Amino acid sequence: MEEKNFRLVIAGRIKPGYVSYWNAVEREISRAGLENCIIQHIRFIPETEVEVYFKAADVAVIPYVEIFQSGVPFLAYSFGLPVIATDVGSLRQDIVEGRTGFICRAKDSSDLANMIYQYFDSELFRDLEIRREEIKRYANERYAWEKVAEITQKVYEKLSGEGLAGKSTGPSI
Repeated sequence: MEEKNFRLVIAGRIKPGYVSYWNAVEREISRAGLENCIIQHIRFIPETEVEVYFKAADVAVIPYVEIFQSGVPFLAYSFGLPVIATDVGSLRQDIVEGRTGFICRAKDSSDLANMIYQYFDSELFRDLEIRREEIKRYANERYAWEKVAEITQKVYEKLSGEGLAGKSTGPSI
């Protein structure tokens, strides 16, 4: 696949303390002559616009360097969007390789680039319109509020040793 076919959308606000980092990224974009391949929406994205970005994308790329947990994969999944993420925190547990996305090494831009090429050459991308529904179903089965509540209830039941179903144990300290 030729690089000229790619379009990158960078959307969102710059976190406080990261302006100099973003300035370095902009200089690198300019130095590499990629201004025409990158659409920049560097601002707060209101909730009413978020859906447009996710539905317009072919993949969400999440190149975290450090993080424990992120809601971005779940948000992407809710729109049927696959995710390419770095192997940090618990992201590996949230991505099913080849089904909901791919994992690459953190702090390794070559591995990230290779994974992006691999994604666009994969069945996941080729069958994306069909796979979007599978990804949404996966997210709903695993991360729907009802599922989270069920898991939470089971944890409380196990911790209480008595079970909470049908019993009024009252508050405990």
